[in-house]
Amino acid sequence: VVIGYDQIIVSKVPFKRLKRETIREVLNSLQIKPNSTVYDLGCGDGRVLIEAAKIQPKSTYIGIEKAIIPYVLAKYQTRHFTQIHIHLGDVRKCNFTDATYIFVYLLPNLIDSLELDFSKLIKKQTRIVAVEFPLKSIKPKKIYKLIHKSEFASKWYQY
Repeated sequence: VVIGYDQIIVSKVPFKRLKRETIREVLNSLQIKPNSTVYDLGCGDGRVLIEAAKIQPKSTYIGIEKAIIPYVLAKYQTRHFTQIHIHLGDVRKCNFTDATYIFVYLLPNLIDSLELDFSKLIKKQTRIVAVEFPLKSIKPKKIYKLIHKSEFASKWYQY
């Protein structure tokens, strides 16, 4: 039923999943605090949110996904996690100003379209994680090389 669902393309964005080991490596470095609000923009099948909820179950996790098939998968896979909420929508039209952390694994053109929103949030102390593709005009606090690389991810940026 789900054969090849990582080859889905939404607009110009392919759905490429990160390995769970890659996700855990990034999330463990973040040290998410209890009562945080964590967003995954373009959450795909929800795996980042699931891993984050396993590490820190006392926070709220919100995923935004535009493609219907990954959205349905995310809803299904997160159904036992009361702290995870998945929404169908375009990340460019969503309000995520309440975020404590934002996770993005998106192509540069989409990240660029969110950069103004991100710059405002960084000033409010929101921590942003961009896997593989950095924000163009904002200098990262730190750049990490991944030990557990995924097919298209070898580093991540913390803002």
